[in-house]
Amino acid sequence: MKINKLLAIFAGLTLVLASCTDLSETPYDFITDDNIDFTDTEQVSELSGNVYSYLRKTFWTYYGMWDWTEDASDLHMFPTRIGVGWGDYYCAYHKHEFAASYENINYVIWYHSYVAIMYANMCLGNEGFVKAQPQATAELRALRAYLYYILFDSYRNIPILPEGEVEAGYLPPQVTPTEAFDYIVTELEECVEDLPETNDFGYPTKYMAYMTLAKMHLNYYAWFADKEPYDEGDKSHYEEALKYADKIISSGKYSLSATYAENHVQDLSSNKEVIFGIDLDSTEATGCYLSAVNLPSFGIEAFNYTGGAWNGGCAIPQFIDTYAHTTTTANSSNHKTGVLYYDSRFYDTWAYGQQYKYGTNNKVSLSANVDSQGTVPVYYTKEVHSIDNPGAYMMEGYRYIKSQIVEGDKGTFGNDTPVYRLADAYFIAAECALRLGGSSKLPKYTEAYAVELVNKVRARAFTDYPEYADRTLADLQGGSCYDYGIREYTNANPESPAFSYEKVWNDAEFNKTLEGGDDIEFGGLLDDLAWEFVGEFHRRQDLIRFRCGNGQNVWNGKSWFCKPAETKGDFHKNLYPISQDNMESNRALVQNPGY
Repeated sequence: MKINKLLAIFAGLTLVLASCTDLSETPYDFITDDNIDFTDTEQVSELSGNVYSYLRKTFWTYYGMWDWTEDASDLHMFPTRIGVGWGDYYCAYHKHEFAASYENINYVIWYHSYVAIMYANMCLGNEGFVKAQPQATAELRALRAYLYYILFDSYRNIPILPEGEVEAGYLPPQVTPTEAFDYIVTELEECVEDLPETNDFGYPTKYMAYMTLAKMHLNYYAWFADKEPYDEGDKSHYEEALKYADKIISSGKYSLSATYAENHVQDLSSNKEVIFGIDLDSTEATGCYLSAVNLPSFGIEAFNYTGGAWNGGCAIPQFIDTYAHTTTTANSSNHKTGVLYYDSRFYDTWAYGQQYKYGTNNKVSLSANVDSQGTVPVYYTKEVHSIDNPGAYMMEGYRYIKSQIVEGDKGTFGNDTPVYRLADAYFIAAECALRLGGSSKLPKYTEAYAVELVNKVRARAFTDYPEYADRTLADLQGGSCYDYGIREYTNANPESPAFSYEKVWNDAEFNKTLEGGDDIEFGGLLDDLAWEFVGEFHRRQDLIRFRCGNGQNVWNGKSWFCKPAETKGDFHKNLYPISQDNMESNRALVQNPGY
């Protein structure tokens, strides 16, 4: 894998861009205004490297973007593991019990994003840098705007940090959401002309900026909802989002990968579908911890993986059931799942059922001595007891394996992160066309063409069963097949099972509500977004954008597993709280409403 030179060079470097004090000797081991050569590409890379480093930390520090966007959603969770641990903030966030006092999970995104922005401002506030390096300047502006986009999506009421020096004691105040939105959009529009059409993996391009602009406009109405149901007005922002998605699609610079799995291998530097990604390396710039947090130690032999394995996360059973919505025949030999999933993305994403020793072609079953049952098969069940009452037993829940698990001790830690893919641009264009009932500004984007775009993405997941690949307009406009409602087995099973593919649940202690997804507008499209982008930093934003028939968004308005629905009219959880630590360190901040 190509290592991001910015991360490696900057590892032991001290960055000084403010005015220097009187030094008795010339400093050779760090960069100052006096010794930097702004025409030297390597020195410029040294100067700006921490922006990329802290962007990586925003995504892959514990309680970072993956936990932030996926583990509070209806797709994935980290339950308390009976006999193992876990739980704490993960359970609270699954149940949407957000609180400013939960420092760890509220602090990570805010802190690392703002440190990255601070380093970007040090460069962009320097006239010599801006004058000598127009492309690097544009790249940093695009990255800074992207970081503000993450913060804006999460908190809405955010400070915009000034470039250059400030007076001692300066505390940056929050700007209004409108001011923040306009700032991010303007930054991207202004820098895009100086961005290259192509670039090394992990560096911004014009199309990365277009994707961020498309995301800004796609989510505009959900972001600026001051009540539910919210008003979409003249829907001009959907036209704007479609305009930028079309620039990417029409450019011909990108193409769908032949297989879904190709978008999630360790090295994405030559991938033709990825528009922008984060460059990781298994020794110099690690981060993607998915192999460790999801797999148990007794299951890693299935992947010839020898690294850490902490038996944490798993799929929410209700989501797994959605893969079977088109299934009409059973396949009892399929590891006792009971159904044949025609969608190959299921098999690329989840480890399930009986696990087998790597390289034996499913002939040598794995077993382990766990719990009080002695030696049992290593078998992941779809069903899970609860999030924390009593929690999940060791082998409950299908495990997320979409990010390639590299043999040996590397696992996923050095895996590049796909942030934007062409499939995402297709889905943005399709969603906008559907919400507009066909575009007036780009007439080719009819509702029929929206369906075609979705089906182009779906086709590669149904090569063995092409008759199930195509969705119809009615499918996408109709309700979701997700069986929403509380699902919780509150009993601690007396057998304390490590595994249980036979039914051992006590129905008398099964907490269940029936809500379904028939009332979700464009719920079929929401389902397709889940199947394509599960684990790719999508789901929280998508659930906030899609609405139920009563006007509430799905994020607030639906229950799933052990997460209850919110009271109608209470939508303050669209935003996360600013951590108490950040509030106390900056008296200029005002906490988000409801916290």
